[in-house]
Amino acid sequence: MEPNREALAEGHEVVLGTLSPFSLTRAIANESPVIVEVPHAGLHVPTGPLGAHVTSDAQERLRDADIFVDQLFQDAPAVGASLLVAHWSRHVIDLNRSLRDVDAATVETSKRPPHIKYGLIWQATGRGRQLLARPLSSEAVGDLVQAVHDPYHRAIAAEIERKRKLFGRAILLAAHSMPSIDARGNRRADIVPGTCGRTSASQDVVNAVDHMASTHGFVVRHDDPYRGGYTTQKYGNPDNHVDAIQVEINRSLYANEEEQRPHPNFERIRRFADALVSRLGALGTKP
Repeated sequence: MEPNREALAEGHEVVLGTLSPFSLTRAIANESPVIVEVPHAGLHVPTGPLGAHVTSDAQERLRDADIFVDQLFQDAPAVGASLLVAHWSRHVIDLNRSLRDVDAATVETSKRPPHIKYGLIWQATGRGRQLLARPLSSEAVGDLVQAVHDPYHRAIAAEIERKRKLFGRAILLAAHSMPSIDARGNRRADIVPGTCGRTSASQDVVNAVDHMASTHGFVVRHDDPYRGGYTTQKYGNPDNHVDAIQVEINRSLYANEEEQRPHPNFERIRRFADALVSRLGALGTKP
């Protein structure tokens, strides 16, 4: 489908395409209070200074991405939601991390001892290979924040406010995927809704996600192992009519994890994603 072009804060135009850090596509019809954000499916690394620190190859970036989640939720605008998708790899900058998630190994001026492998700027790949040859200058990090992180979160904040004005509430669905097996070799649940201990979303939102997952035959485990990331924590405020819920989908449900490609069950999970967005949209105004 052809995306809408949206003029965002400070005249920043975002269009669908890998050359832009992210894109925003609004509902085609029957708009709902839902915003779907996909911060980790991107694979692109820009040329020039903004991507100069990235030493990973395409396969490493693919392994560390929430592969195909943008495609699973690509029809969200057709069922009433706004869709915000990051196109740049999280190896460039992680949009689901706080600006405070840095240390002396990632930013040369930081006074925090090295201990954050997967912060705002990743020190290593998910398989442990060192990504940074040296800490970045504060100027380099500032340029990344100004070019990517700040505009992305301004877009979320502006869309939340627009939805609240239209519907009296906004429902932010942070869409992610997770490896099927944890570090101890145990299989994770099929669907993990994360709400920071059920504090970032109203009960009707939590119930809707749990019910939809169970109805589709999935094993659900709330807040385990992911309680919700920076976006969920930052924006979730049910008392102010903003509900934020992170939904982690077990990657093996729709993809071959070793070959990094979709398998025949992909369409079933895409239909679940559509149904989930529709169900959240049907919640309407704040109860």
